[in-house]
Amino acid sequence: MPRYRRARIGVKGLTFCGDRLLLLRRSDDLDLHVSVLGLPGGSVEVGDRLEESLVREVRKETGCSIRVRRPVHAWMNRATLRSVRSFTGVSICFECRTPSVRSPRLDLTEHREAGWVSRRHLPRYRLRPNQLVAIRKAFATRQISVHRG
Repeated sequence: MPRYRRARIGVKGLTFCGDRLLLLRRSDDLDLHVSVLGLPGGSVEVGDRLEESLVREVRKETGCSIRVRRPVHAWMNRATLRSVRSFTGVSICFECRTPSVRSPRLDLTEHREAGWVSRRHLPRYRLRPNQLVAIRKAFATRQISVHRG
């Protein structure tokens, strides 16, 4: 008989403004994914809808208001904290829009920098594989034209 374990549920936002995607770099003093470049998001709290959690987490991390559009990609992974504890997580990545490419107001306890990136500049950045899959899927299926200049 299989032994079941709990998995943490997380949400990530592919946050677009026009043809640009918001990427964040995690702080150096965190337990998980130290200094990694990636997407805003966080944990789903008990009783929250996935979309509610994502709106809350993106606002907390960046100050940006978003409109959640559609799920793009999901994955399961095993994460290890600096404290050597590990856990299983499931992340669900949604395409989102925000009305302004203003500089995010970062929660400096979680992230140390942010930037808006166009599709053609993505190869310059080292991203975690599952997030890169989600980003490529989102750019490939976007309804708007992608900036080439």
